[in-house]
Amino acid sequence: MSQPRSDQIAVAVGALRNEAQAWRAQQDALGGAASIAAALPITAYVETTVFDDFLVAYNKLAGTVIRHCSDGGATAGDIAQTLVSVADAFEADEAANLHNMQNLS
Repeated sequence: MSQPRSDQIAVAVGALRNEAQAWRAQQDALGGAASIAAALPITAYVETTVFDDFLVAYNKLAGTVIRHCSDGGATAGDIAQTLVSVADAFEADEAANLHNMQNLS
């Protein structure tokens, strides 16, 4: 298998960075959804009403939505950071390989 050309590496690195931006956008969107969902729980109610069971279930669901949005945002951020790290590693390897080839000639 032959080594990829510099322009091929540049395209691959650009694709990784674009994909990282997409994941960052999803991180922001999920963070925004978590912030909005944080206002969902209903806390101003009198216990022992006919709605107790409903409100307990509703608030439990709201908590689940908040948690999943927060966790999803954190995971999207981790994926974005991994993609950036891989792109950085590709660039560093390419720079080192170019430097090594220049020293051979």
